[in-house]
Amino acid sequence: IGLGTPKSVPLRGLDSCVWWDWTPDATRLVVWAQHGDAGSRHFVLTIDGDEPPQPVTPAGCGWWFGISPDSTRMVASMPDRAPMIYPLSGGDSEPLPGGKPGDLPIQWSHDGAVFVFRSHRLCIAIDRVDLATGARTRWHDLRPSDPAGIMDIQPIFMTRDGMHYTYAYRRFISDLYIVEGLL
Repeated sequence: IGLGTPKSVPLRGLDSCVWWDWTPDATRLVVWAQHGDAGSRHFVLTIDGDEPPQPVTPAGCGWWFGISPDSTRMVASMPDRAPMIYPLSGGDSEPLPGGKPGDLPIQWSHDGAVFVFRSHRLCIAIDRVDLATGARTRWHDLRPSDPAGIMDIQPIFMTRDGMHYTYAYRRFISDLYIVEGLL
């Protein structure tokens, strides 16, 4: 959206909003949130107006997702299932060609591919999945230089062209003390 006057986008009844991204055309916001007693899922919020949030994915869908460059679709995963492509305006979903159960989407590229990974503690292998053919190629392995105490690697962000990325990880380091002669 660029520099300018800050603008509030009300969540309009959504609870526990944890993850979000702007559509590339900067007209909507895709959020992973909860509404009522249903499980978390993805919703579309318009930036202007007061329309209620529109659900895109089924309840229980995981928070990782990528939005198509033309702002019409998104890819997301249900636990233990292959990623699906969901129209942002509603309608039937379709499987991600070449997607496998456990794949988690990071980004939808400008050249017709989706970058996916599988969650592991010490190393994340990122694959590029071609939407036209379903072919998978290894794009990159993310591995912190010092694996001591790494609990998980997330979140992962990358540009649509795949040229730049960043990630974070949680580390738990502790000390072990041995006390002798207490009894």
